[in-house]
Amino acid sequence: MNNSVRKVIRKKIPLWLVVACIVVGTPLLFIGGPDYYDGRISKLFWDLGHIPFMFFVGVAVSLGISQVSAMRYSLRFSLYLFIILAFSVVTELVQGEVGRVPSYFDLLADTWGALLAWLFMEWGVIKQRVFKGQLLTLTTLLLGVTVLTKPALILYDELLARTQFPLIAGFETASELTRWDTNSEILRSMDKATHGQYSLKVLLLPKGYSGVSVKNFPSNWDGFDYLQFDVWSPRAWLPVTLRIHDKEHAVGAQEYNDRFNRGFKLDEGWNRISVELRDVLRAPNGRELDLKNVIGISLFSYNLGTTETLYMDNIILSDKVD
Repeated sequence: MNNSVRKVIRKKIPLWLVVACIVVGTPLLFIGGPDYYDGRISKLFWDLGHIPFMFFVGVAVSLGISQVSAMRYSLRFSLYLFIILAFSVVTELVQGEVGRVPSYFDLLADTWGALLAWLFMEWGVIKQRVFKGQLLTLTTLLLGVTVLTKPALILYDELLARTQFPLIAGFETASELTRWDTNSEILRSMDKATHGQYSLKVLLLPKGYSGVSVKNFPSNWDGFDYLQFDVWSPRAWLPVTLRIHDKEHAVGAQEYNDRFNRGFKLDEGWNRISVELRDVLRAPNGRELDLKNVIGISLFSYNLGTTETLYMDNIILSDKVD
């Protein structure tokens, strides 16, 4: 690293700031932050914290390498990348041991933050290495696009969810699939629909619990009277169960009688399911379900015996039965 670059670093990023960010940020890799049931926006911004943190780690590692070794550029970069990747992998493994969830997204964010630091620290050298410098810059740019695609999609869908509320899901936009979880297969389909062009195609498995769950929707249902949705069944008397729960249930013991559960026998073809929210309110034993903090809806089967395909559409809150 040449002297002019060191002067820029000292002027723009004081060493005390680099050290302070690392000292403050390192414990946050393992403690604090949003829990499993917090909204995805808070989780998203917490995860994006890996980028500035690893930028400062990268600055520190680059400074350390330049102080202890006079290697040529390619060896410095190889050692730098090895240290960064080792640090990232080890921290993710440790997170898995302390109750956090290891994530490939975090590894990508770590790497991108570190590459940005390397470009910043070594730009005077990189711009002189025309082909390799351009390749590294392009790689960093592409990795940044990869890292930021997921946050952009989530931010877009959060805005969409708030805009279309009280529609919980209509499946006309691909981003809506980010709200859903399943243990089988789900996809948007144009095969069948009651509103618009698309519905949600759900595969029910023959053994165990199988179905879909939606979360990350506006949770305040106060002021509405019904939850309604359409389900297409391939045969008559197909048994499914609807589950609705609030955050108090989720963070508690999650007992069966502490949430809303209702079974249905579907007719062949389209079925219109309507649930009165007064029944949802009174469902938990010994308390009222918090309709201002509903965080989960599930539709599932249990030991169905056969593999079946359902279609769901137009999941919506309303003040009357359609």
